[in-house]
Amino acid sequence: MNRFLTAIAVGVFVLSGSAKGATVDFQFNAALRTGALAGTDFSGTASYDNQGETGSGTEYFPLTSLNFTLFGVSFTKADIDQGGQAILQNGALFDFTAAFFSAAASQFSSE
Repeated sequence: MNRFLTAIAVGVFVLSGSAKGATVDFQFNAALRTGALAGTDFSGTASYDNQGETGSGTEYFPLTSLNFTLFGVSFTKADIDQGGQAILQNGALFDFTAAFFSAAASQFSSE
């Protein structure tokens, strides 16, 4: 049975400044939240371009990169099946979305 690989970011650390129209790099710590591997922690890096940011309310920007390794399997932005957005709240990075299905999830399936 295939299990979806979903994670929730539990900590985000911004590495670069937040000048408008700049690539913003960040590190994250996350944990799998569903399936047999729920509670498994991992970390990675990602970035987004904040071009057009107003600094007011909730804003969404596409991720420009995403990299992490889980159980020896590398995941990148190219592997994202759904999501792939940085979420800012009043100009501060609040969360990001990325979901992986199909081949990636089957590597972690249980029979």
